[in-house]
Amino acid sequence: MPGHESTGILLSAVFYVLAHRPDVWKKLRDEVIASCPEEPTYDIIKNMTYLRYVLNKTLRLYPPFFSGMQICLKDTVFPFSGGPDGKSPIFIPKDQVIVFDLRALHRDKASWGQDAEEFRSER
Repeated sequence: MPGHESTGILLSAVFYVLAHRPDVWKKLRDEVIASCPEEPTYDIIKNMTYLRYVLNKTLRLYPPFFSGMQICLKDTVFPFSGGPDGKSPIFIPKDQVIVFDLRALHRDKASWGQDAEEFRSER
């Protein structure tokens, strides 16, 4: 359940990626060794660029939850996203429930390219 086990879900997904991608494991290990001559501090970890890339890419491909829901609080018009071409305005009335699929959104080839499902940490 997100919010309760989000960190555990993220770490499990990171270990899954590292087990299947030795190149990512090596690059991440090299960054940690180079950045942490002694015990890591919050600031050291915060400044590890490749670690941040790995965490962000893992969250994109393996989100802790796959869908969400929001309720529109007032009548709203999005200037685009409607119509067959996605360029027309779309009206969303107050109290409308909006359900979204994060897994589909984060793997959308129109947004992420033809290799949207590939783990490319530097993307």
